Amino acid sequence: MTETKGSRFLRYIPLLLDALRSSAPAPMRPAEAFKWIRNTTDVPEEDLNRTISGGGQTIFENQVHWARFYLAKAGLISSPKHGLWGLTPAGEEAHLTPETTWDLYVRVRDANRPSSADESSTPAPEGDGADDGPAYWFGGAIWGGADDQTERFSEEGIWSNGVDDHYNDLVARMKPVDRIAIKSTFVRKLNLPFDVGGKPASCMRIKATGTITGHGNDPRTVEVDWDPPAEPRDWFFYTYRTTLVETDADHEMGARLIDFAFNGAPQDYPWFLEQPYWASKYFKSLPKRSGPADTDTSDDETETIDETPT
Repeated sequence: MTETKGSRFLRYIPLLLDALRSSAPAPMRPAEAFKWIRNTTDVPEEDLNRTISGGGQTIFENQVHWARFYLAKAGLISSPKHGLWGLTPAGEEAHLTPETTWDLYVRVRDANRPSSADESSTPAPEGDGADDGPAYWFGGAIWGGADDQTERFSEEGIWSNGVDDHYNDLVARMKPVDRIAIKSTFVRKLNLPFDVGGKPASCMRIKATGTITGHGNDPRTVEVDWDPPAEPRDWFFYTYRTTLVETDADHEMGARLIDFAFNGAPQDYPWFLEQPYWASKYFKSLPKRSGPADTDTSDDETETIDETPT
């Protein structure tokens, strides 16, 4: 097998199959596959610490994503659910040697992409394009003390990253059919719909939702088909401070947030308050849980969080 600089990821192709086989028939999260491979083989320290051009993924993570791309194109792995990787029946039976790995690489490369491309520096595709469902994004609309851009975004049918070139790698990953919500994050202490003994709670206000339809004329912008305007809704506890983030639909809290933001589901406050982090934060020193907090009509939005990255 002859490796070029751009095909150094080849050794991860059979290892990724073995990683997914270790949990079969259950699929595996990418982070779990990364960990399995790191524990199984020596990964160069540089590949673990350096990121590819534009930031975001490390060299190692990007190489594993390229391995996933080739295996998906070869019909050996699939995404049974967004954010999960699993083996196909053919993948369960496949045990690749260096020679058959090279043959797979050349076959898929020649059928799908130029042979001159360098996988060591080029971001890998997010999926094989056939079995990935929509991703769910939450983006801010206030940066550096500027005015709220929600109305402008709605009128122009866009969402745009307003903090220089931060998050351009995430914007590049957005694709048509992905869902996006405009949010603002702040701290609330009064007039809460639950009782936490007068302590403050992190709040994320969902101000608009829509469906991404394409990319704009610059690397910061995506085109959005915004849903009809609706009253903002406040979500508590599990919140995001950064300008743009993709929610993990396979994480229990992420799934609940998605259902709240995009499907109109109510938030189950007792469930969150029973989770260890918030139970410890709010009730460790309290004698007992009590009923809903008394309403208060005073201004209860404090410490609005600037969503400009530091």
